[in-house]
Amino acid sequence: MDIQEQIIHRNGYIREAALDRFLKESHENYSSLIPFIISRMNDHVPVIRQKATLFFEHIFQGMSYEDVLAHHQLIDRFSETKHLKETDFLEKIYLKIKEIPRSLL
Repeated sequence: MDIQEQIIHRNGYIREAALDRFLKESHENYSSLIPFIISRMNDHVPVIRQKATLFFEHIFQGMSYEDVLAHHQLIDRFSETKHLKETDFLEKIYLKIKEIPRSLL
């Protein structure tokens, strides 16, 4: 089972272990995991939400504008969910989106 399957696994312990493992590893190829991490930020298990948010905040600082734009719709979709509304992280995402040079839009 690859990390993408583990992150969306129905068993919370497997999802948590996948996030723990990924938090310890290099984040050079994180782009393909962004949709999975965003969805875990809305997980019904609080510890998984916290770890996914911690991971996303960690990689977010180094995300390119292209990555932010590529995942904007997903971020927007999840912004209306109960758990993400309870965080201030969406404000950070939208501030970064506002910084994107018009030439990239």
